[in-house]
Amino acid sequence: NKGYTGSCIAADGAFGLSIVGSALKDAALKAGTCSGRDRDKAAELGIPLMQLDGFGPQLVEGSRLCFACTLKASYPMEDHTL
Repeated sequence: NKGYTGSCIAADGAFGLSIVGSALKDAALKAGTCSGRDRDKAAELGIPLMQLDGFGPQLVEGSRLCFACTLKASYPMEDHTL
């Protein structure tokens, strides 16, 4: 995996998906345009995070919907991993 997110998912075996509302829309869009490899995007953009008991990755606090996902398999697809 070239990307930081993919590397984190592979290392942790888990990831979170947060669907934010209009209050965090602009911050979420900005977060998607830069890497978190060398910076804390959530802190910089004012995105509040929460920790679930027994789940490693943090989720966005106040989201409309959150998914706490566990990686079961991965498949190389050219320059990406599914």
